[in-house]
Amino acid sequence: MSFEKITVPGLSDDESLTLNHLLEKLYDCQYRNLLRASYYDGKRAIRQVGSVIPPQYYRLAIALGWSAKAVDALGRRCNLDGLLWANGDLDSLGFREMWDGNRLRTEISSGVTESLIQGTSFVVNTRGERFVAEDSYHGRTGAMTLAQPGSAAYLIVDAEIFAYPEYQCQPLIDGWESIVEMETGLNLPPGSLQKTLADYNRHAANGADPVFHKYPDWLKPLDTAPFAAFDLTLGKAQYLCGLTLGGLRVSEHAEVLDSQGVAIPGLYAAGSAASTIAQDGIGYASGTGLGQASFFGRRAGRHAGQRIA
Repeated sequence: MSFEKITVPGLSDDESLTLNHLLEKLYDCQYRNLLRASYYDGKRAIRQVGSVIPPQYYRLAIALGWSAKAVDALGRRCNLDGLLWANGDLDSLGFREMWDGNRLRTEISSGVTESLIQGTSFVVNTRGERFVAEDSYHGRTGAMTLAQPGSAAYLIVDAEIFAYPEYQCQPLIDGWESIVEMETGLNLPPGSLQKTLADYNRHAANGADPVFHKYPDWLKPLDTAPFAAFDLTLGKAQYLCGLTLGGLRVSEHAEVLDSQGVAIPGLYAAGSAASTIAQDGIGYASGTGLGQASFFGRRAGRHAGQRIA
C-alpha cells in the first residue's frame, strides 16, 4: 500500500504540494510512530534493551512501563518559555491570537510527550565517531563516554527530534544549518562527522545499525536541518546519580575470597558489595543489584545455616 495524494478545493498548487509532502512524511513514519506509542502505552513488551541484558531473558516479554516512566520524567522537566523568529516579530503576524485561539499553552505538553516518544539521536566522540548504541542503558553510555578521548562526547539531533529540557543535565552547545558547519563548530576532524552521519543515515533508512546494533525501532535518518549538539562531556554534563560497582570477590556461595582465592570463614558479600554480575557501568542496568542481592544473599544464608548446623 502506497501513499495517495489528496486534493483540497481552494488550495493553490504550492499549498497543495506542501500539504501532500507533509502527509507523505506522516504516512512514511506511521508504522514506526504507532510502534513506539505502543511501547509508551505498555501494550507491547520491549524485546531488547541493549547489549547488557542476556538474550535468554528476552523470552520473558514483560512490559514494566519503563518507556512511559522515562518519557514522563523528562516531559515534566520541559518548559516552553516562548517562540522566536529570526526575521521579525511573531506577534505582529497575529501569532498571539493564533496561540490563544487554539489554546496551544494547554496542548504543548502533548507535543513534548510525542517528541520524546518518537525522538532518536546519535552520540559521537571528539573524533566524530559513534562509540555506543544510543539505546543502551544510561550507565553503559556514561561509562563508554568516560573511556573516550578527553571523556568528551556530543549528542547529535536534527530539527525533527529536537527538544530542549528545562532541567539541563546536558547543555546545548549550539545549532548549525549544516553538518559541515557543526563539524567546524565542534572542532572535529574535517569530514569525520559528515561520514559518520552519512553512514548512520544510510543504514537507518533500512532499519539497520551493523556496527553497534541499535534496535531498529529507535533508528531514524537525521536529515532535517538545522542540527544541534548537546554536550555529554564529563565535567560539563551533569551526572546526578551514581553507585559503586564491582566489590569483593566471592565464591558461588557468596563467601568472600582472600587474595589467594580462599574463602574467609563466616564472611559473606552480596549485591553491589560483591563482584558478580555487574562489575562496571558498561554491564549494569536498573535492578541488576537487586537480582545479585536476592540470589547471592539467599545462597549466603543457606551456606551460613549449614555451617552452623
